[in-house]
Amino acid sequence: FLVFFIGVYPVFNYLAIHSTNDVQTLLWAKMILFVSSPQGPLFYFFARSFPNARFIFNKRLQVLITGWVALNIILAALGLIFKAVSVHNGTVSIEPGPFIPLFGLLHAGTIVAGIAVLYKKYRQAICKHKEQLTYVFYGVLVSFSLTFLITFVLPIILKNTFLLAVSPLFLALSVVAAAYAIISQKLFDIRYVVVSSAAD
Repeated sequence: FLVFFIGVYPVFNYLAIHSTNDVQTLLWAKMILFVSSPQGPLFYFFARSFPNARFIFNKRLQVLITGWVALNIILAALGLIFKAVSVHNGTVSIEPGPFIPLFGLLHAGTIVAGIAVLYKKYRQAICKHKEQLTYVFYGVLVSFSLTFLITFVLPIILKNTFLLAVSPLFLALSVVAAAYAIISQKLFDIRYVVVSSAAD
């Protein structure tokens, strides 16, 4: 699910930047919020779950975060996170809504928490496991930090949107790092997962 939401983000980002009118721009901007809201929480769930392959780790916490995501999606649909978005001569202008801090807190909080969990596992790992976690930890740290800076801090707080067009490239770093760890460093036993899934 995390890879899916990261994958569709560039599509909506491109459509928003290249829209022909402000109504379309706002529509695609809302779609960006829809697919961005679950990314931080899903990353946190990933950090808490792997490599034990147990998705349920704290039901109350997961329900709380899931409800927070749903609330953000509803607020985004109502135009309460982004009031208006426009593009003129390639420059994106964003008028934040009253609940933009709620969205930022969810995204930043879950990403920081996920990175902290990965770092703890990285410090505790030994030998090959430590090498495997290195790619995931540093790839995710750089990727999500730069993405949050470019898509939230710069445009919302500093009113600078010149890097929004290339933001998907930074987000893709996390996927590349995880894919490299899985394929090259054998982070997961893919054959075991496939066989277990088929048996189930």
